[in-house]
Amino acid sequence: MNTGEQELVERLQRQGRLTLRLDIINKCNLQCVMCHYSDEGVRRLPLRRLRTEQFRQQFGLIIPHVGEVVLSCHDEPLMAEDFNDILAYLSGLKQDLDLSICTNATLLKPAIRRTLIEHGLTFLMFSIDGVMRETFERIRVGARFDQVIANIKAMAELKRASGSVYPAMALNFVMMRSNLNETVALLDIAADIGADLVDYRHVTPSEYWSDPDEMLENHRGAFNYYRRKLVERAARLGVKIVIPDAFDAGEEQPEDIPPPEALLGDYRSVAPDSSSGPTPRPKGFSSAFVSRAGREHLAPVAGDPVYCERPFSEITIRRQDEILPCPFHKTVLGRLSESESLLEVFLGERFAKLRRQMVAHRPPPGCAGCPIKQNLLPTRNSDEIIRQLREQVGQLQGNLARTRSELDQSLAELERLRPLTHIAEPLGVHLRALLESRSWKSVRPLLSLLLSPQDLGASPEALKQITEWVCEYEAWRERDDGTNSG
Repeated sequence: MNTGEQELVERLQRQGRLTLRLDIINKCNLQCVMCHYSDEGVRRLPLRRLRTEQFRQQFGLIIPHVGEVVLSCHDEPLMAEDFNDILAYLSGLKQDLDLSICTNATLLKPAIRRTLIEHGLTFLMFSIDGVMRETFERIRVGARFDQVIANIKAMAELKRASGSVYPAMALNFVMMRSNLNETVALLDIAADIGADLVDYRHVTPSEYWSDPDEMLENHRGAFNYYRRKLVERAARLGVKIVIPDAFDAGEEQPEDIPPPEALLGDYRSVAPDSSSGPTPRPKGFSSAFVSRAGREHLAPVAGDPVYCERPFSEITIRRQDEILPCPFHKTVLGRLSESESLLEVFLGERFAKLRRQMVAHRPPPGCAGCPIKQNLLPTRNSDEIIRQLREQVGQLQGNLARTRSELDQSLAELERLRPLTHIAEPLGVHLRALLESRSWKSVRPLLSLLLSPQDLGASPEALKQITEWVCEYEAWRERDDGTNSG
């Protein structure tokens, strides 16, 4: 083990920030149009699942080095019989542990809702690809809109009733051309249920599904336009979002976006599921605990920029057996079925070689087709975008308020000075004299406008107003000159 790998081991032992991703069952009860479960062959694969004792044996030794366990990658975790027991095991094994799942919410029954709070699930993502019943059920085949929304609303109510901070709730939306017009209204749903995050991502082609008309890379102008509108509305509502970057090539293509309330009738009509049962007692975390939203990923030991950080900070288990650096990697680096220690594989030569390739920016064939590198998935949240936008809006609002105040004062002074226009000397000279003697700073911007509008670089509307003021001033001068000559 070289010095860099030794330092990585020590940091893992000291910080415990490794992310472990896995599915505990290889089944889903839906057949979403863009998903591998739309394929009958996938749905008929033999059942594979992890029982609680298997989970203990395979992952117990690495959990002390782990900061986050994600119990869903490609499948529906709530279909697993041992989900509750595995969650309870993880919760009891380590007090400060991030536990997260992504679910379609069809199976989010009262007992499950209580379990998520009692055993300290910290991040709960719901997949919602439409805010209207017809859109939702067309894409998420097998799901009933009313059932899913009732379960989500009930989860939000139970969390509020328990007084728990966790789980943080998120909405996941796969963007296509046919549901793009519903993306903005989703933010209002997020605000209504108190969601902590909305995750927007592009639909991605696969061996099971591909529709060029639905892929937004073929509608770049429309996506870029909606993206800007999403960021703006998220800032107004105070909703945190993650979203892929705008396409480089594709000017915005404006289109009429339906008002959110015009699309939310189906959502508003659904009441929360009323069978939640007793209010759970939330799990306690230490005061030092930092949740998924705030924790930094484990950085490369060398401290240099890398092609991808995941081989330094994550382990993914695919099909309950294959060991990978992330859910998208194509090369298997180890197998649980071969009785390999998960920690030894992560610290072994195959992972080490991959990390060296990341530092050298020489990605191997296993990284080909990565949806993150293709900008199909969000890689960072929009907090920074929203913060910058809010700062810009604040500055503009401040500037606007100051400009309005100065303009109001200046116009008031101008109105007061109108009776003095019979004086023969030019109004500008008179105003300058008044300014020097009275220090009317509010008059100065107006004075500059009147005397040198061509230097402003102002908008056409502003120049038009300035021209009107100058013409009015010249008319006063002509009238005054005529009076004096007579």
